[in-house]
Amino acid sequence: MIQTECPNLNGCPFFNRLALRSSEKVLKNLFCLSRYQNCARYKITQSGGQVPADLWPNGKTV
Repeated sequence: MIQTECPNLNGCPFFNRLALRSSEKVLKNLFCLSRYQNCARYKITQSGGQVPADLWPNGKTV
């Protein structure tokens, strides 16, 4: 069975800090619920690195 939801979704600190709730649904649909392998945060986690707190799933920082 192919997993389509990110295994880190429930514990992802990014969404706990996100103040723009309207953006949350869009970002989850783009990165967490389908193509989570494209998420910059997921890639760093998988490589054993420490994910910067301000890193967005698209790889940009704010």
